[in-house]
Amino acid sequence: MKNSNNKQHFRPDGIVFLLVLVLSGSILLKPLLSPPNDEKQAQAKTRAESLGYQLLQLQADSRKPVKSLGQGRGPASVEGEGMAFKSEGSIGIDPWGSPYKYRVVQNRPDEPEVIEIWSPNLSDKVLISSSSKTH
Repeated sequence: MKNSNNKQHFRPDGIVFLLVLVLSGSILLKPLLSPPNDEKQAQAKTRAESLGYQLLQLQADSRKPVKSLGQGRGPASVEGEGMAFKSEGSIGIDPWGSPYKYRVVQNRPDEPEVIEIWSPNLSDKVLISSSSKTH
């Protein structure tokens, strides 16, 4: 019976080749498997702007007096504190699944209202003013 000691060894050039192959494969596949972050950032900013204008409208509506339907009653949907507008809170969900946060930055009678909106994943905060477009 023949006793052979055939041991396989990794050569250094084989290890280097394998590492280069794995790294190049992961670099090439990453853009194909995940959507570009720029698109999500654009979607998040557009959504934040839309939510900001909705918040401005809600804030304006919360200041309007509720007309009574007679006998001292108003519509059931707005009775009590249902129309109260909070100066900060959460609204909507960003493309990554996190809630948008908002805060009323400026709310003086003699100046335009400004609402700041952000999410943990959005690169910049969005400012919405009642007198102009986004800043």
